[in-house]
Amino acid sequence: INHAGELGTPAQAERLFRLYLTQYPDDASIRYNFGSALMRQQRYREAIAQLTEVVRVAPSSAFAYVNLATSQSSLGEQKDALVSYERAFALEPEWKLGGNLNHEYGFALVESGDHEKAREVFGLALARPEEKARALRSLALLDMHEGRHQRAIESFREAALANEAAQAGMSAARNRLFLAVTLDAVGDRVAALK
Repeated sequence: INHAGELGTPAQAERLFRLYLTQYPDDASIRYNFGSALMRQQRYREAIAQLTEVVRVAPSSAFAYVNLATSQSSLGEQKDALVSYERAFALEPEWKLGGNLNHEYGFALVESGDHEKAREVFGLALARPEEKARALRSLALLDMHEGRHQRAIESFREAALANEAAQAGMSAARNRLFLAVTLDAVGDRVAALK
């Protein structure tokens, strides 16, 4: 099944997933793979249906809760997404502290209107040296969202410098692009171009 998906034939993979799951509906691993494939195809409603079944059969699957939360958030269902994130973090507490999940979860909080808790979540990552640049970017994006452009500029600069020191070129470029957009937003065209 996974081989068909990797070969670039998602329709064939989907047919095989569905066929297999009619015979073995409680195979949480295969259903997780199917739900995750649907999520990557941005078929979020269908992904939610599959991943909901995964957590019914395998309630200790933190990965399934994360993909369920991502799908729910992508549909604007922030309340449900936050519940799913919290269930994942109850199983894997370290996941909340950094990486992309810290950013995703924090912005699900922002979308639900809880900016203060989002800042706290980003602060968890900020306290970890290996996550500092990503946390600074998340905080800067939140500052932009709130209209605090000067704070965002400072954080984007610091994040880019941290990325450059770590030789993380792609991340540094992303932060420099965000910095340029923010500088342009405050009317500093010369600095934005630089």
